[in-house]
Amino acid sequence: MEPPRQNKKQYLPRYSSTRRAELLKELCGPRNYSKEMVVANFTSFFADNKHRILLCALPKTGTSSWKYFLMRFASGDDHMKVNISMHNDRNIRKHGILPIRHGRLRHEYFSYYKILQVRHPFTRLISAYKDKVFGHPAGDYRLCKLLVEGLVPTWVQFAESVANRNSSCMNRHWMPYVEVCPVCDMEFDAVIKLETISTDIDDFFKSAGEPGKTTEDYMNELPEDVLSKLKIMFKSDMELFGYEIDSDRRLSCRYEVHDEDGRERRC
Repeated sequence: MEPPRQNKKQYLPRYSSTRRAELLKELCGPRNYSKEMVVANFTSFFADNKHRILLCALPKTGTSSWKYFLMRFASGDDHMKVNISMHNDRNIRKHGILPIRHGRLRHEYFSYYKILQVRHPFTRLISAYKDKVFGHPAGDYRLCKLLVEGLVPTWVQFAESVANRNSSCMNRHWMPYVEVCPVCDMEFDAVIKLETISTDIDDFFKSAGEPGKTTEDYMNELPEDVLSKLKIMFKSDMELFGYEIDSDRRLSCRYEVHDEDGRERRC
């Protein structure tokens, strides 16, 4: 009998967050970056005016951890409780962070240190299902009108509804990044990836989802037509932030750069 194969992770050299921001600018193409912007639907910014930091919040990429960090940083409270609410605007303001969800983004914010945090679009979609749908039978799945009230949609049913771009199923927790943040219309200073913060996303979100199911399990359940539609839907996100999915449905994090010395890949 053959010994079981070890599922070894491949660790690629990593670009710095500032280098990723430079790559994002290159991949978006030539732009005349505006110093004015109206905050669109589904978009949320969080500003630390004391330290001149602006975060464009992309749900399900570790945004709650970032808000916690910014609140500690702005308030100077190194002993702030971890279980403090990150979703209460009044509480966020109390700790020195200004939520911006509508109106015109003021001119001075464009000179702040502007941050994006991303993760592979497919692991984000899986996390949204586990956290917002499977783990909360009375939660956001009702937006998608998938099943009669009281029944929870399966992963494939949920993914198919998202892939078909059902207008009743548009939710910022799984919408493409390019539809939630102005990724190519604002000159960001840092692009941070969840993969570089946590070595195991499943453990990081262990409080949500079906016990024992891995990212690979979720990916392998997707019918080919649903997967194809999702790949088209997330095409821009994957190209702009250096994510890939291969023919075996393996998800990876890499930019491919061609230079004089040949081809180099980094996360």
